[in-house]
Parts: sequence; C-alpha cells; structure tokens
Amino acid sequence: MKLKSNKTKEIAICLSLILFSLFVIFYLSPFHIEAEKAEILALSPRLFPELASWLIAFLSTVLILITILEDERNRHPKKTFNTFAEEMTVLAASAISIFFIVSFILLGFIPATFVSLVLLNLTQGKLGIIKNLGISMITTLSVYLFFHYVMEVFFPVGELLK
Repeated sequence: MKLKSNKTKEIAICLSLILFSLFVIFYLSPFHIEAEKAEILALSPRLFPELASWLIAFLSTVLILITILEDERNRHPKKTFNTFAEEMTVLAASAISIFFIVSFILLGFIPATFVSLVLLNLTQGKLGIIKNLGISMITTLSVYLFFHYVMEVFFPVGELLK
C-alpha cells in the first residue's frame, strides 16, 4: 500500500502527537507531577494531564487508522497544494516540539515554555518581536501561576538548574 505525500504528513504529525502524549504519560506525570495524598484519582493533580494525554494519543491513533484505511474513491477530489513555506512551518513546529521536550527536561517549565512559544510565534511571522516576547511571557507565567497556586501542580526545575 503506497501512501500519498499528504497522508504521510498527516501520519507524521499524528505520530509526533502520540510521542508527546507518551512523554507526558510515562515521564512527566509520574516523575514530575507530585501526587498529593489524594484518596481518589479525581482529586490528584495528575488527573488532567494524564487524561488529556490519553485522549490525544487515542484520537491521534484513530486519525492514523482513518488516514491509512481511507478509500480514495469515496473522497471528493480536492486539490490542495502546500507551498514550500507552509511545509517548512510544519517542519519547524515539529522541531520546536522536540526542542520543548528536551529543554523541559534540562531547563524546566518556565524557560522551555517561554523559548518554545517565542519560536512558535516566530514561525508564524504575524507578531512583532515585542508583542511576541510579551505574549510568550504572559502565557508562560499565567500557566505556571495557575498550575502552581490553583491546581497545586509543581513543575520541575530542570536537570541543569538543580
């Protein structure tokens, strides 16, 4: 069975989502999200990240199966052509996702998230540098403060900063 280029790209994106989900489920959640002494799982800070990761992994697997098993004869012919710039944007976003995983382990949540958001915004090219830095900083700090103080989920510092 030969896959078309668009199908290969869809499968690659789904596989990267599955990889990220597995990273959260088997590395981040058990080793870096402290489970308080909750008697039931619903009260644990691990619930939401694990639930979201399992859902993303499941939906990505379903999308892969649909993409592979999809019958070309039943589809309406649609001609979509991605420009080279659009394909490079997808490739850059995938590379930034890998960078985020590695930098999260080495540097921790705040530096990894801030730099990754700045890079993702740069690949879109729609924000000026000042807006990019401001939005990235506000987003990173908002997420950190919400999880730290409201949800009581404490993100890791990072191996290099210990």
